[in-house]
Amino acid sequence: MNIVKTQISLNRLIESSDSVRWALLIAVTIIFTILLYPNLVIEKHSYKLGDVVTRDIKAAKNFLIEDKDATEASRKQAVENVLTVYDHDVNISAKTDQKIKNAFEDLRVLSETLKSIEKSESSSSENEEKKLTLHNLIWQKKTDFVEKIGISVSDADYKILELEAFSSDILNLISSILKELFDNGVVANKEMLLKETDRGIILSDIKTKNEMLVYNLKHFYGLDQAKTMIKVIGDPLLQNKSHDLRNLIVDFAQRLIQPNITLNRSETEKRK
Repeated sequence: MNIVKTQISLNRLIESSDSVRWALLIAVTIIFTILLYPNLVIEKHSYKLGDVVTRDIKAAKNFLIEDKDATEASRKQAVENVLTVYDHDVNISAKTDQKIKNAFEDLRVLSETLKSIEKSESSSSENEEKKLTLHNLIWQKKTDFVEKIGISVSDADYKILELEAFSSDILNLISSILKELFDNGVVANKEMLLKETDRGIILSDIKTKNEMLVYNLKHFYGLDQAKTMIKVIGDPLLQNKSHDLRNLIVDFAQRLIQPNITLNRSETEKRK
């Protein structure tokens, strides 16, 4: 009897109160959700060293474990992929040309004056004195000429230059031969350069800092090749010159040539 009364009371409570009905609905929903999806219930496990876990466990934070062998292999590969940097001084040709012109300029004026006096029909003592003065002045300037041109000059070669009145034709021939070589590119150590044939190099303009990839390395001249090419280039240009003058022009050009493509070791290392 009491059970029936209690049931009736509960029914009346449920029917008369919306909040009770909502509470029962929520409770039933939670129970069914737990029964259907038990994984939603978070269980805390306490494991000790040596325990065997019953399922996969996700750590609370990420642990980065370095694979040293793979890291070292990647580092080596990155180093190997760095191309060697060579500097290209495109201004050497113009600088060398200007250096030759500066050396010849003053002496050409003196020599032409001396020649004009020698060609004059007058043989007065005054003219002879002028010629001697100019001749001595030309030789007094030899040291200055050597310093300006940047190479040693024998007395025999200096005498040839005096006889040729330090002609602009001579300096133009030397400059044009050198320009062709500089335009092609001259490298200090071609053997070392050719080791990069399979990968190519980075050629960096030292003035503009512009860079370009170069794969054809064989066309650059080594210093010995450049000196040989001076004879090859000069041969058709010097056919009408005397033997002594041809030798002088070739010799000067061979000693004035210098590399305009050089290895930049520090920049290469910096990029590794």
